[in-house]
Amino acid sequence: MNYSIIKKLSNSLKTFQEIILILTGSFITIIISGGAVLRYFFNKDLYGAEEFTSIAAFWLYFIGAVYATHKKKHITVEMFGSICKNIVTVRIVKLISLAATILVSLLYSWWGFEFFYWSFTEGGKSVVWRIPLVYGHSAVSLAFILMTFYFTINFKDEIKNFNKGLEKC
Repeated sequence: MNYSIIKKLSNSLKTFQEIILILTGSFITIIISGGAVLRYFFNKDLYGAEEFTSIAAFWLYFIGAVYATHKKKHITVEMFGSICKNIVTVRIVKLISLAATILVSLLYSWWGFEFFYWSFTEGGKSVVWRIPLVYGHSAVSLAFILMTFYFTINFKDEIKNFNKGLEKC
């Protein structure tokens, strides 16, 4: 597959993620704020609102993780570069680390798919509004698949850029 197509797909997915993050973040803020106003000023309750909020929270959290992966802002522990001053060794360790991350992410993608499939086939529903749980659970599967996609792109970029900067040594 052409690498420019992958980059275009990546950017389109980024736009999708930004929309999901804005919508879910806004929805959660409105529901929680509205619930507080109703409860404290009007002695009313948004019955079952937490069911909608939890679905939005699943999507916000997991798509947020994907977005951080796309932006390369996910949580990492990169102490090796400050300990080891040999740039070749540091870059090799980074490649090994990225390869291990892809493998773990593939495993999580599989587990996420199994979770989605289980949720879909078992047909669980929320208590009040009877919302299928698969709506929230699908975010887990999609997120790990997309994170694997981005980790793979990062790995490919790292391999492509491996020799850059080595000539300065």
